[in-house]
Amino acid sequence: MAATQMMKTGSLVQGNKQQYQIVQTLTVEENCVSYLCKDRSGNVYAMDHYQAGCPMLGEPRARFQSLPKLYGVLPTVDTGSEMGLPFDIFPRVGATLSNLSRSTVALIQHIIPQLNAGIEGMHRQGLLIREITPDSVVYDEQSHGAWFRSFCNLAAIHHGATATKAAGKGIKAQYYPPEYPSAGWSIYSDYYAFGIMLLEYVKGIELFAAMQPDRILSAAKAGQLPGIDRN
Repeated sequence: MAATQMMKTGSLVQGNKQQYQIVQTLTVEENCVSYLCKDRSGNVYAMDHYQAGCPMLGEPRARFQSLPKLYGVLPTVDTGSEMGLPFDIFPRVGATLSNLSRSTVALIQHIIPQLNAGIEGMHRQGLLIREITPDSVVYDEQSHGAWFRSFCNLAAIHHGATATKAAGKGIKAQYYPPEYPSAGWSIYSDYYAFGIMLLEYVKGIELFAAMQPDRILSAAKAGQLPGIDRN
């Protein structure tokens, strides 16, 4: 496993459009290191610096960068490469669902409709999201905008296909659908993960946290997930 490539706070990074300064490390994961950064005018952004082996590198990222504006999908504002690894710059908006107080009104009126449109739009462009969690969605309580924000596990589908067996990386067990071992990840799998994410947001907990990953997958396949399936 390759060592995680980290940027130092205060370092300058050149994008295709302008230069950015690293302000703070936000998250460190096997697929990506995320930073808070700013441009020369002081405008603040989020940077995703993809690590070697990140599933979205290659065709999925190329497709993502050429997307038209999609409702519910946070667009990149710049791209570049540092230390031999690519990065994307995103607007810094809102907060992740995992860091927000639960609001049924916001969920029904704003979050669900926008994210549902985002999933449909990505599928129409031949992309599976595969990373649909409370940490991968941002919501702005002022504008009521909701967006998918994390794209490390994007997968491309081709010629009318609805599924892929391309491996994901770092996806938590509770988001894998029951059919995954035999059929791979499909457009329906994104909706399954979406449903699990919504349950976690409403309940305010990570589902099945006490269960081992292999037990979660076997229980899902058998239709015996506690609190979801009728046993």
